[in-house]
Amino acid sequence: MTKEEFENLWQSIIKKYEKQWKKVKKRYPIGTIVRGINSYIYPQGTIITGEDFLAVYTGDDPFYLHKEVCYKVISYDEINMWLVVV
Repeated sequence: MTKEEFENLWQSIIKKYEKQWKKVKKRYPIGTIVRGINSYIYPQGTIITGEDFLAVYTGDDPFYLHKEVCYKVISYDEINMWLVVV
């Protein structure tokens, strides 16, 4: 699969989640403190699973699987539809 084919496929898949993503961004504006669970480690950072969102943490705090954490929303990852937190 070429990069272009992948991007086209990815866009078609996430298109159906646009309304939900807009609601998440409205509910969690930049500066909001969110609570979630350390769920996964990806190359992009630690994935935090919240009640109705996913977030990526790229800071230096140690990662403890399944630990409840609170972080501040600093931006949005539009491509992956994640909150970016520190």
